[in-house]
Formats: sequence, structure tokens, C-alpha cells
Amino acid sequence: MGSFDTSKTDETLRNVFNKKPSKQNKVEEPTATKEEQAIELLQGMSPAQIMAIISAINK
Repeated sequence: MGSFDTSKTDETLRNVFNKKPSKQNKVEEPTATKEEQAIELLQGMSPAQIMAIISAINK
């Protein structure tokens, strides 16, 4: 197999993990579970960004 262009996936992942929480997206409760925090992050993402993450996880 040849090499694959992963630049879009790489950039999406960089954006997700380097994104600082804004006041609007910040979890107010310090007792929020990891699942709740993940859901809140996913809600701020486009379907394409979510699919890129899922694809990266499934590799």
C-alpha cells in the first residue's frame, strides 16, 4: 500500500487537543465526569472533525 495523506486528520487532532476551553464551553461543575467533559468537547466540533477522530482511534 502506498502512503496516505493524513494532513487533514492531523490538523483536526491538533485543533482538538490544542484548543483552550472558552468561557462558553468551560465545564462549570468541577465534579463533571470525563464522559461529560468529552461530550461537551464533541458538541463544539463539526461532524467531519468527529469522524476524523474516530478514524484515528480505529487505526
